[in-house]
Amino acid sequence: WAAWSADVAKSVGVSVVLTSLAVVALVGCVRLLPRAWPAVAGVVAAGLVVLGSFVYPLLVEPVFNRFESLADGPLRTEVLALAERQGVEVDDVLVADASRRTTTLNAWVSGFGHTRRVVLYDNLVDGTPRDEVLSVVAHELAHAEHGDVVTGTALGAAGALVGVGLLDLVLTGGVPRRDLR
Repeated sequence: WAAWSADVAKSVGVSVVLTSLAVVALVGCVRLLPRAWPAVAGVVAAGLVVLGSFVYPLLVEPVFNRFESLADGPLRTEVLALAERQGVEVDDVLVADASRRTTTLNAWVSGFGHTRRVVLYDNLVDGTPRDEVLSVVAHELAHAEHGDVVTGTALGAAGALVGVGLLDLVLTGGVPRRDLR
């Protein structure tokens, strides 16, 4: 319970801090730019979604997991070779301490450019046949190969932009800006 409670507290803390910063920035934008705030806030929100995709692996993932590079050996070599065959540039292969909170066998590819890495759950690495590990990794690399993270980031940015526009409609009751006094 202690580890789970700590993770929940961390999650709530990250959410409260990020949401508070977003609300303060939005209110500031509305006060400084009463007529143009939807456009400015929408573009800023979309930009923050893109920025978040870059920094999430470096700033948020370490809050919830401890990572170690997978030791040199056959598995690391095969994972990197698989990434190369699939045309996915990977900087590192990491092992996350997931077994402290789950029995799930999983992996993921995160980051862009120099932050891109393959992350394996420690319980996937320990005791799972190598061909099964590589199958899970191949699936995750396929997401990167097909641009799923980029697509998700673009959709998130578009959603943020649309969300701010909808917020404007709700707050103004759909009255056009030129009619607002």
